[in-house]
Amino acid sequence: RHMRAKVVCDRCGRPLHRVYDKRRATQWKCVGCSISVKLTDVQLMNAVGVLLDGVASYPDMVDIGSSNYTPSETVKRLEEKICRRLCDTVADKEQLKLDILARHLSDVIQAELRKAVPLSVSSEELFDKVVSHIRIKPDGNISLELINSQVIGEEDFIQYDAADNAGEEGHGHSAAS
Repeated sequence: RHMRAKVVCDRCGRPLHRVYDKRRATQWKCVGCSISVKLTDVQLMNAVGVLLDGVASYPDMVDIGSSNYTPSETVKRLEEKICRRLCDTVADKEQLKLDILARHLSDVIQAELRKAVPLSVSSEELFDKVVSHIRIKPDGNISLELINSQVIGEEDFIQYDAADNAGEEGHGHSAAS
């Protein structure tokens, strides 16, 4: 159930509300843009599990330089403290602070992912530590928004695998007949 609180619309970012009707499939409705997506709880949990397992298997996918991060109020207070301590000669203090924070969050995510492989009972704990939102697209596809604001979906694993396989070309084994 706690997973439902993190479900948002991929189109507008507003919360999606679960609507259950015995006669129809479970639907997720957006309070912002009014999209409606048919998706059962089992489908949602399976998709999240696959994505989380994929990220845990490839922690290097976590983007160290994610610049889409939006800080919370607590983080903003900490940033102000950092800002007061930074030297005035630094050209872009805001960007430096965001870079430091993004790097830290990415390091935290990677450390948690490396501890979690292979995924076991701790997947719920891992989910709570590294996922800020579950994003549902109008077509029913799901992506995870990590705490560093990086969004990872199934298409990212395809691209990651393709890049990984391209580096291994010429190193394959041929089968003898």
